[in-house]
Amino acid sequence: MAIVTRKFESVQYNGTNGTYIANTWLTDMQLISDTGNLLTLGSGEDRYPVPNGWWVVRDSGATRLLTYCSPAEYASSWAPVMTATAALLSMGSAVVPSLLASASVAVAVPLSPAMPDTAYMASAVLTASASILASLAITSIVRTSGTVLTVTVQNTGLITLSGATAIATAVRVMST
Repeated sequence: MAIVTRKFESVQYNGTNGTYIANTWLTDMQLISDTGNLLTLGSGEDRYPVPNGWWVVRDSGATRLLTYCSPAEYASSWAPVMTATAALLSMGSAVVPSLLASASVAVAVPLSPAMPDTAYMASAVLTASASILASLAITSIVRTSGTVLTVTVQNTGLITLSGATAIATAVRVMST
């Protein structure tokens, strides 16, 4: 079963795009007037005054006027929907060096493939035996670059520990 929603589109009148809104973006309206401060759309005898800064919402399938509203009403009634076109996934691992009791270390985990920038979501986990993991904690994850994620690991135990690996993942959703 798929979850679906009806597609609506919006454009904000900015004082210079009235002709585009009336003659191109909407197919059921006529441009009555455009002063730069007020766009007046018409359909038959009906008139729709759209002040500068207001939003016009259309049914995208039919490109017909659905409503127009103030910026405040638009913000409270409409939510932009992100359309994902691609998701980039990178992973990497690095050995955590031996850690003295109560010490911490920043582990540089190389990401492959490289991310285009640092605008990605990151996570990390530690792998090791249960007895070692009980005394290790990840205290921070820093997006250092598109190729490196820095994972800070702390030994919370009372003895020197070794044998852990930091595994990191990075996901970046590209949208339109």
